[in-house]
Amino acid sequence: MAEEIFAVDGVAEMLVVQNTITVTKQNNKPWPVIGKEIGQAIRKAFANQNTALLSETLLAKSEDEKNLANKVRQVIEAQVNPAVASHGGYIELLDVKGNDLLIKMGGGCQGCGMAAQTLRQGVEQTLRDAIPHLGSVFDTTDHASGKNPYYS
Repeated sequence: MAEEIFAVDGVAEMLVVQNTITVTKQNNKPWPVIGKEIGQAIRKAFANQNTALLSETLLAKSEDEKNLANKVRQVIEAQVNPAVASHGGYIELLDVKGNDLLIKMGGGCQGCGMAAQTLRQGVEQTLRDAIPHLGSVFDTTDHASGKNPYYS
C-alpha cells in the first residue's frame, strides 16, 4: 500500500498508526486533488489485496523477532507516537535484529536538538517498560538531511 501512496505525485511522507494513515504533501497541488489521488491509491491497494504495510525484511524474520516487532509496533502506536505527535514528530520501527531495534524518527523529531534525549529517556524507556528483554535501540535517522531538519 505504501508503494501505491508514494507513487502519487506530491506525497512526501506517510505515517500509519493503527487504522489511520496521515500523508504529508510536498508540492503546490491542492489537497482536494492530491487527496482524491491518495484515496484512489488506497482503494487500488485494497482491490489488489496489496495492503501490507510491513517491510519485506520484517516478514523474513524469526518468530521471536516477528513477535518482538509486533509488541514494539503496538507500544509505538499506543504510547510513543501520540506523545511525540504533539511536537509534530513520529517514530517508526524499521527492523528487528535479535532483540535490537532499528528505528527512524521523522517529522518534528528529525534534526531536533533533543532527538537523542527523546530517544533515550522517552522512546527507549517506554519500550523497555513494556518489553523488559529489549536489546539496544538504534536511531537510523539522518538528522542533518531532509526538507526541514532542525539543524544541518
